[in-house]
Amino acid sequence: MGSLIGLGCFQVLFYGISLVCGILTYKNNMKLLKLAQLSKNLYKTQMQLLRAIVMQAITPLIFVYIPPAIIITGSMAGIYVGELGHFVVMSISMYPPLDSLVFLLSIRDYRNALFCNTKTDSLRRAIPKS
Repeated sequence: MGSLIGLGCFQVLFYGISLVCGILTYKNNMKLLKLAQLSKNLYKTQMQLLRAIVMQAITPLIFVYIPPAIIITGSMAGIYVGELGHFVVMSISMYPPLDSLVFLLSIRDYRNALFCNTKTDSLRRAIPKS
């Protein structure tokens, strides 16, 4: 029980620090954008990276920490979990590929390369329409 409480406290601390740093980064980017010290393209790129980091932090929470915590807490409470234990193994085994996929799908340049979108906005503007 002590280990479960310790792990829960560690997760709350970790996600709390991540939340504070994310909010400060967002506010700093907004301030720099308003002061015209940050171009719109750089702002968009930084916001994509910030979203990607947030999604990469949430992915292990959903797939690695919550399912075992539900099973452990349920078994401590006397609830029969039985075959639901297979769901825990499945969710933990799905985490490594999903972690990479979340990052690839959340950043526009990687997503375009993944889906073979070779024309970018700058190329479309450079090519004259006939």
